[in-house]
Amino acid sequence: MKNKVGYLTILCFVLSFTIQVININPIKNPNELSNVKGLNSSTDVTHIKEWIQNGDFNSQENWTVAKGELGDPTDVDASISNGEANYQVLGEIDTFSFVTDPPQSSDWRDIYNPDYPAYPDSHGINAEGCWFQHQFTESPLSSDQMASVHWEHKITTSVNMSDYVITSASLNAVFNATVDENIECPGDQADYSTTYDWARFYVLISNENNVSYEVAYYQMNDLGVGDTPGNKHDKINTNMLTIPEESLILFLTSVLSYDYRNFNITLGIKVWCEDNRGIETDDWDYLLINKFNLTFTYEKKIDQLTSISWNQVGDKPSDISINPIVINAAILNFQYKINDTWPSVSPNSELRILINDIPHSETVKLSEGIITFKDAKTGGFDVTSLINKDKNVNLSLQVYLADQIELDRIINISIDDVSLNITYTEDVPDILTNIQLFLNSENKTDNPVISLPLGEILNVTIKYTYQTGDHVLGADVQLEGEVNVPLSEDLTLQQYSTIINTSLLGVGVKILTITAQKIYFQSKSIDFSIVVRKIETDIKLITGNDIININPGENVNLQVYLNDTDFNLPITGALVLYNWDFGQGILSDDNNDGIYEVNLNNIPSGSHIVTISVFGSEDYVFQDYQITINVISGGSPDWTLLIIILSVGMVGLIGFFTLYQTHYKYPPTVRKSRKIRKKIRKSKKTKPVKDIASREDLIKTHLEKNVETIQLEKKTEKGLKEK
Repeated sequence: MKNKVGYLTILCFVLSFTIQVININPIKNPNELSNVKGLNSSTDVTHIKEWIQNGDFNSQENWTVAKGELGDPTDVDASISNGEANYQVLGEIDTFSFVTDPPQSSDWRDIYNPDYPAYPDSHGINAEGCWFQHQFTESPLSSDQMASVHWEHKITTSVNMSDYVITSASLNAVFNATVDENIECPGDQADYSTTYDWARFYVLISNENNVSYEVAYYQMNDLGVGDTPGNKHDKINTNMLTIPEESLILFLTSVLSYDYRNFNITLGIKVWCEDNRGIETDDWDYLLINKFNLTFTYEKKIDQLTSISWNQVGDKPSDISINPIVINAAILNFQYKINDTWPSVSPNSELRILINDIPHSETVKLSEGIITFKDAKTGGFDVTSLINKDKNVNLSLQVYLADQIELDRIINISIDDVSLNITYTEDVPDILTNIQLFLNSENKTDNPVISLPLGEILNVTIKYTYQTGDHVLGADVQLEGEVNVPLSEDLTLQQYSTIINTSLLGVGVKILTITAQKIYFQSKSIDFSIVVRKIETDIKLITGNDIININPGENVNLQVYLNDTDFNLPITGALVLYNWDFGQGILSDDNNDGIYEVNLNNIPSGSHIVTISVFGSEDYVFQDYQITINVISGGSPDWTLLIIILSVGMVGLIGFFTLYQTHYKYPPTVRKSRKIRKKIRKSKKTKPVKDIASREDLIKTHLEKNVETIQLEKKTEKGLKEK
């Protein structure tokens, strides 16, 4: 009975582990536990690529210049020299000067004054300059009361003044005059005078659009003071009065605005002779303009919105790989300098960054430049948002002039060490791989379950290979779960392996995972289960027989060997108890060899059951062990075996006799007939049979056979060999 209980205990233990395995990982088919997984089909590989070529400007290669459509493209230029890319803002200063001392007849032409259309009596240009003579007589045959003459000279500038601004200007005009005292001036004793007589020397500037300005003049109202005709009065080398410089600049700018290159200078003399009472003569003996000088300075006008760029067409990011990519970051760096202080009147001019014609939000003010190179921005400009992986990266570094300025010099802005580092992630398809699992050298890839006792050593080996079966070198192979350890690579055996002791796992169903991975290779993982059971044990007598026969009154020395059947080792240190009808006690292992013993003394007659129970570490499975002690009297033979043999013989004899009486005592034909009749009684179908002879025929046939047999036997007794 107790043995049955032990078997039931073992069965329940096994079923409990089976249920745990089913609950943890239900199996729908025999191969489901293999659970081999490709963890990913690609690897994200991050690259940093320099997108700019020839960023240190060793040559013109890879770079082009472009000027903007707005503003004035002629205001700027660009060049590469000494490993630098330069932008030139083309300021300029120059001076225009026209000097006639004295005026020459070849340069001037006389024309009518439209306001005083009468020429003087005589005029011309001689070695002294432009001269004028006129006499007015108050008579019916008098000459013109008003007389004037203009000498005109056309000026053409060497540059188109629309690109320039006049910043300074000056002029000088010198005249001489000789007149008679018959010229009425304030203070003279004239019969009638309101305006008096006067002469005016002047200089005009004008253009073909009839825009004209007087820029210098001198009107005499004291020349000829006196009342004695014949006396002469002179003005020698007298300067004309000039307008203020600001007005002169304004008037010059105005007359040049017609065609920006041409204007006229006019030297003029005009006289007025007042008509007094009576007959009277006014003698303008000699009026002369003998010297003229016009000078102005102009500077280059740099137009607002003018721009110029250094450009480079870069690769399309998506073209650098056949694999998909993602742009993570793009950082632009460059250095710049300026060779001169940037004009304060243009605070908004700047260096701009454009990628694919889209301006970056950050700029560099030209006013912040210094004469030595410095970083445009510490750490660079983050231009990630401007990079489109499906478009070429077209970089423009542009000088943009936001304000109009007058610039008297060339300002040079230089850049160098241009760098655009683009960080991108490439989705690289992994090289396909295979994985195989070996547990204690057995291929368990398709059935990754193993049952081991607690304390057993488990060799876990992985074959991580290409699809061709070749070993993948240098992979990272990890065991994860209840224990976490790396698997070591064996180059000779071309495998990865580790050893674990199930004691680290504890009793139960343990699921572990092995992951094998290497960059650019498909990662693989496989789950496997270890059923860690308690250590099986065996309890038996040293004699090997669990039945002990003794005579009444004899003693028994029970020696029980406690064995670890999984590792074939004695179990020591256990508590071993016995229990029987006469009490209980402890078996001791004095030698610490796994043999536990106790003496049972003076055992009475009868059959006695001794139950051995073991208590010890929870790592072991102990079952009760029963020993039978038969105490038999010394003179009485053991008839048990004889009785069994006789009983078997009797049963066999009775069976044979019964079978003979019911079946074999009849001849075959009779047995067959009885069998047919029995079937007929039971209404069963019978097989067709041949005709059966009559009873008389059967008896006759039988007797004949018997007679023949007797005759043969008689003849044989007489020594005959034949009938």
